[in-house]
Amino acid sequence: MERYADGSETARRPAGDLPKPALASRVFEACLKRLDAPKIRKLTVLQCQEEADQRIAIDACRRKAVILGADSDYMVMRDARYVQLEHAARVAEGKPVAVWTRRGVAAALNLSEELFVEACLLLGNDYTGQIDFDVEAPQKPEKLMEWLAGFDEEMHLPGHEGVLFSRALYNLQSLAAWPLDPPRVHDDGASALVPETPPAQRAPPETLDAIMDAVRALVVAPGGDHLLDPILESVRAQLAACLDRITAQALSGMLRSTCEDLAAMLCETPPLYADVVAAYRYQRVLAASDLFRFLGAGARFDGPRRLFHGPGFHALARRLRSRGDTGGEPRGHDRSAQASGGLPGPRAGAGPDHAARPGPRRGRRRATDRRAPRRNFGHDSKE
Repeated sequence: MERYADGSETARRPAGDLPKPALASRVFEACLKRLDAPKIRKLTVLQCQEEADQRIAIDACRRKAVILGADSDYMVMRDARYVQLEHAARVAEGKPVAVWTRRGVAAALNLSEELFVEACLLLGNDYTGQIDFDVEAPQKPEKLMEWLAGFDEEMHLPGHEGVLFSRALYNLQSLAAWPLDPPRVHDDGASALVPETPPAQRAPPETLDAIMDAVRALVVAPGGDHLLDPILESVRAQLAACLDRITAQALSGMLRSTCEDLAAMLCETPPLYADVVAAYRYQRVLAASDLFRFLGAGARFDGPRRLFHGPGFHALARRLRSRGDTGGEPRGHDRSAQASGGLPGPRAGAGPDHAARPGPRRGRRRATDRRAPRRNFGHDSKE
């Protein structure tokens, strides 16, 4: 990423190989919660402390519903009916789709359901993939099925913890006997959230105030100030330690621009790596805050999706650097200013509610990724 951002000749990598934006999961959660709002209620959102697979299967069986997903584990879960996510459009249109069940797949393979589960464990899942079973069985799945079909009696793999846990998982039995692993702390190579040394050119207080006013206007619902004020104060303090003058001004201009202005912005050259790191830190500060706990109480449902616009931010940062900007907030709110290379910003009466305030107002779910703790049974689980 650093080589590409700073002008390397290396060919551009596919988008799927690049890191996911730090706010992406929070925006997705916010969209789901919006659909779960009392006056809309198009779906019900359930949150789990660990992986939700078994909870989804149990709930689907209770409701006599199908599971629409992209996880073949559902095919092994007792009584679950599984439809692959790629058929979502056909489901929405009421067209027929293939529904997978453990009973049906096992019968098609000429296996009992119990043998089918053992076959899946032998082939490997998140909990058994690293286990050496010391079983002389064929490696290819089709040969393995033929081998298993020859058993007159049931065959059970050795009782490794991963096997016992997986059987309980697939049979929709209690998992209480296997406590969750503590969250793992490891170095993933990402830049530190707060740098060890402050930026050489710190963001001016008025620029930080402009950022926080824009964030407040996007996320704070009427009456939510008393809940979110302490959180926004903490966010401001962290951003003051993360952002330099130019990246802060670019973020301020991005947040105060209209959706139309942002859509018109293009960053035609790769962004500077310093700007990529600043964007990551800004998003991580917001994502790691408690801001998103209060969606539906003190915070707006539709705010998170407008908290960051990558092309707009990097285009603004490039323009500021190219003209050697020495201070002040981005200006140039009309189309003619944009066409001549000026910095787009909000037009009067457009964008978030930035009506006159008496003055700038300053102002963590988990502070790490919200992936559930995994039980690894003494080995690294496959992610």
